[in-house]
Amino acid sequence: MCNIFILEAIRNYKLKICLFAIFVCGIFFFNASYSADINRIGTINWVKNKIEQYSELNWLLNNDVRKTEENSAISSSKSWSQQLTGTHYTEFERTILSFVSLHLLLDGSEQAYKRFTNNQNKDIKLTQEEFQKLHDFAKSIVKNSPDNLRLIETALLLGDMGKTPLALEKAKTQCNIGEQDHDIFLAQCLNKCPKIFPSYMKLAKNNREQIKKMEGEIHLGHVTHLENGAKMFTTLKDSNILLKDKNAFNVFFLAHICDVAAALGHVNNQGSIVYNSNTYKIINAVHESIEMLTNRSETEAFMQYLKFRANLLGIKITSDEDYVKVRIGAMLRLVGIKQGQYIQQIWNSLSSKDIKLLVEEFHPLQNFPGETPTYVPAALNNLMNKYKLKEKGLNVVINDGIPLVVNILKQYKEGKANIPFSKKLTINFNYIAKQMKENTNITKSTNSTIKRNGIVMLIV
Repeated sequence: MCNIFILEAIRNYKLKICLFAIFVCGIFFFNASYSADINRIGTINWVKNKIEQYSELNWLLNNDVRKTEENSAISSSKSWSQQLTGTHYTEFERTILSFVSLHLLLDGSEQAYKRFTNNQNKDIKLTQEEFQKLHDFAKSIVKNSPDNLRLIETALLLGDMGKTPLALEKAKTQCNIGEQDHDIFLAQCLNKCPKIFPSYMKLAKNNREQIKKMEGEIHLGHVTHLENGAKMFTTLKDSNILLKDKNAFNVFFLAHICDVAAALGHVNNQGSIVYNSNTYKIINAVHESIEMLTNRSETEAFMQYLKFRANLLGIKITSDEDYVKVRIGAMLRLVGIKQGQYIQQIWNSLSSKDIKLLVEEFHPLQNFPGETPTYVPAALNNLMNKYKLKEKGLNVVINDGIPLVVNILKQYKEGKANIPFSKKLTINFNYIAKQMKENTNITKSTNSTIKRNGIVMLIV
């Protein structure tokens, strides 16, 4: 009997040693999958190494890259593109900061937290607890597969390739793809001519499929800002990816988190200005609404998120007008009861004619009949931010900016624009965002034109 106890004790001891070894190996395996030296992350040599890994990063070092016209790019001695080429390139800065953000989240240390939140307003700064949750989410994805780190970085790289002249030229000459919306462009390229992206082709086949199956399924930025109705969820819902391949969705969502974190990398690349505590809560709410699609309808998921945005502004939805106010707040990235009150005060000063127009044409429960128009939030935010007093800027946006956008889209839908309506054409307000950034009086213009590629311009 004594011998039996001794043998059992030995077996239990060996089991504990084995489990401990597995645990240690797991930690080593995870740490080995990304740079363990936080001091190297984001250095110019680290960036050069990324360029060696992903040659398409060079495509972003070009004056003709179509940049997002929101906020003004600020060149500095810390600009990576400035150090590499002597010129500050907006989209390169944003893409590299998205890589840096990913690695800081994977590191998860206090030093990483301080770097990530370095540029944030202390009143809305991302908390350490929130950062830890982001770290846990990122770590779980990379730990799940040794290839996921490269997979996420490749997804971040590809996101803005549709803005580069070289990618557009390759796609046009090799596959006759002329799509101007960079998200739709990427989905089409991955289906028809993926070989134009060397980094994508270096991925294992199953990883290429993970990126491919998520492209075009849902535009998380559009959802965040309520840029269309519940149909934004339909393609993802119908695909059943949330049930069939959750890893593909998680990789896609983590890439989105890093992309959002880097949104103002062209203004300051020393940390994430954007991914503060408010943004964390908003992106988390988007994630929760999407999770509903496994057993709920698109409308139910959309309504949950819309009500979340209403609560952020302290707006109680009792009428169609309230829905429009919530959409205005989401488009302008406004958070807080005070901001909701400003919207209400300005709304009360509108004429009955303007209210009728906005309720009919800017209601979030109405789906735009074609592709979701892009860069509307960028245009409206540029207009608002031109004013030192935010209340003044908000007043101009609601009275002038939104009616301008609404009327352009209304004329286009009704076949009264200079080009015929097409469900396949993406109407792009990025050039108007540039015009509003440069001249606030541009909203007084009543004439506009839409190019064949969907780009809208105001005629002064």
